[in-house]
Amino acid sequence: HDAYVAIAPEQGIGTWSAYMRSNAAGAAYVQSLAEAPYADFPYVRIIGDLALIGVASGVPTPPFSAQGTLGGAQRNALEAALKALAPRGLCTVLMIHHPPLPDISAPTRDLTDAAELAALLGRHQIHLALHGHNHRNELNWGAGPEAPFPVVGVTSASMAVSAHAPLAQYNLY
Repeated sequence: HDAYVAIAPEQGIGTWSAYMRSNAAGAAYVQSLAEAPYADFPYVRIIGDLALIGVASGVPTPPFSAQGTLGGAQRNALEAALKALAPRGLCTVLMIHHPPLPDISAPTRDLTDAAELAALLGRHQIHLALHGHNHRNELNWGAGPEAPFPVVGVTSASMAVSAHAPLAQYNLY
């Protein structure tokens, strides 16, 4: 999620590490960045014919900003993973908190390197990108090298009060 301030991994992102790391089948496709708190990103979880690829976009930001950034090291590792996964013919799903394409969020809430990520995804085919951050149902399309792919924004699964509707929702794919 958004990382407004820097905190120790065990107090923040490390809380979910059991769910946000490569499984045995996916570990061979990623390289560790060795940069806390994002040393385990990107991660790949292969389940049957599905490859779930998670990246971390939350970085500490100034007040009144909720921007995210992947950074060059994480984008390079993602590109290497997508390149290595391509021959397997798996259905690839990118999971990211911030919208992965430019102009989906306001400038103070966007992914600062969305253009670079979109270019990367234009070189390596994925089948679906899932994001949150905007807390509303959204459907956009990214340009892959073989076919467009849906970029789906979802509401919060736990949101009970908000100006956005619908609330507390999830999607099945």
